[in-house]
Amino acid sequence: MTDIQNTEKDVVVPYEMVRERQEKKPVPAIARLRQGKTIICGGTIIAMIGIVLYCTTVFMSEGQDGPIRFITEGLMTIGAGFAVWLYGVVKYLNAALELGYDDDSI
Repeated sequence: MTDIQNTEKDVVVPYEMVRERQEKKPVPAIARLRQGKTIICGGTIIAMIGIVLYCTTVFMSEGQDGPIRFITEGLMTIGAGFAVWLYGVVKYLNAALELGYDDDSI
């Protein structure tokens, strides 16, 4: 039986130490512009899902006199989609202004 000798020594370093030593590079404005567009699309899709949930719940409960279920969930989904959309708009416009876009080119 042969003994395998490990000549390399493994060193375990905490993640925080490595992260502190890395140079913090700001994200370029073009990348933030693209991220903003993606977040805007995601927020729109989330809000549309909330609208579909809300409308489906209202149409299903028209004949019932009891409490309407899932109304709150539909409204909360619409609100979450709007919040995500608004975050994307702010991120997009911030990057666009940093790149020097004016009102006509946005």
